[in-house]
Amino acid sequence: MSLRSKILLKAAIDYVVVVATAPIWLAVVAVIAAVIKINEPGESIFFKQKRIGRFGKPFSCYKFRSMHKNWRKILDDYLEQNPAEVEHFAKFHKYEFDPRITKVGGFIRCTSLDELPQLFNVLRLEMSLVGPRPYMFYEKKQIGKNLGKITRVRPGLTGLWQVSGRNEISFDERVKMECAYVDNLSIFRDFLILFRTIFVVLK
Repeated sequence: MSLRSKILLKAAIDYVVVVATAPIWLAVVAVIAAVIKINEPGESIFFKQKRIGRFGKPFSCYKFRSMHKNWRKILDDYLEQNPAEVEHFAKFHKYEFDPRITKVGGFIRCTSLDELPQLFNVLRLEMSLVGPRPYMFYEKKQIGKNLGKITRVRPGLTGLWQVSGRNEISFDERVKMECAYVDNLSIFRDFLILFRTIFVVLK
């Protein structure tokens, strides 16, 4: 089967699965939205950010808001006192401890529930259930020539990186892993990644 045929089949399966499970995930979305609203009244529930989509085209990626409103000042103060975090971010593109995160945000992040609104992106055919991470535009330079390969498929809500010990994998290793995913694209493997994601989240 050609890559194009696999991508079309992936999109069809994504759509059927998301629509069929809508009563379940919409209920979870409603509960999380209510918890955020109760704990942080006056703040927005959802957060959207421009990410790199298929063929390098930008799209608005949705998430539950998990950061404080004044996150920039909080982060600046924290990095001033913890300069080692700058080096950690340069390697992993995440902080070992992120002071920007709210209490509710900490829970939904560690369970990956903050990414549940991306199911709307899947319905809009901007994302897939499984695929490479939806990268941010400032990461293009570090991804380099691999960007063309990675963006041949839609970015995923979950992927090989997320189920392979993502906290221990450097950014460059992640890019190599996602190139290998595209080179060996398999619907069966996607289902295995989905099942592994469930166990990772529950763990």
